[in-house]
Amino acid sequence: MKKLLIIFILFTPSVLLADVQVSAMSINEKCKVWEQRASDLVFEYFDGVSREDQYKKIDIAANSDPEIKLFMKKQVDGVYDHIPFVQNIEMRDYFQEGYAREIYKACINRYVTEKP
Repeated sequence: MKKLLIIFILFTPSVLLADVQVSAMSINEKCKVWEQRASDLVFEYFDGVSREDQYKKIDIAANSDPEIKLFMKKQVDGVYDHIPFVQNIEMRDYFQEGYAREIYKACINRYVTEKP
């Protein structure tokens, strides 16, 4: 889990995570990192970044752990396969915020059900 979180941190702006250690992050902070990564992924999708370019970023960041690569590539596939490429800015914002919110909720639910 720690490796996965580190990968997500690599994809977020460094200003947001300056001087924060992963082990010291609360569940809410960890899920906010996931939410930001999801939002950035949808933004890049609408900005015209190709699926292959997204894969290259993942390959560079997660070169040591094939499980993280697979998980992140599935996330990219989910965005590129299931979110329509719309031209309307309001619709783009709607999809970006909605996807990020769902990732955040899923993360929180995962940590809540994981606790003993």
